[in-house]
Amino acid sequence: MVFHLAQLKRDRRGLVLLLTLLLVIISLATRIVLTTIAVSEVDFSFMNDLEIVFIGLFYDVVNAVYFSLPLVLYLWLMPHRVYRKAWHVYVLYGWFYILVFFCYSIRLPNGFSGINSILGLIL
Repeated sequence: MVFHLAQLKRDRRGLVLLLTLLLVIISLATRIVLTTIAVSEVDFSFMNDLEIVFIGLFYDVVNAVYFSLPLVLYLWLMPHRVYRKAWHVYVLYGWFYILVFFCYSIRLPNGFSGINSILGLIL
């Protein structure tokens, strides 16, 4: 089953799926980068790798569901005639921005300089 972005934006459930996938993918990428940064401290065995992946995926899905709940409630309570208005797209873009920004900015500790470490790995 192939999903196109235009198809996902038309359906209310597609928007929730898109947000959930976005949050899980960002968390997975963060976990991979942090694992490569701490490569000297991680025991790389088959069972340990499976544990890191599956426990992390479970936490990512729970986190995505938790942060998707406000969008689910909003879309559930929004009447269909308002949902189909042209200006409503900008409201949904605002929801996406707030939810993704809030989700990943609140979890960073004070003085976190991980962006410099990540950019150092990429460059």
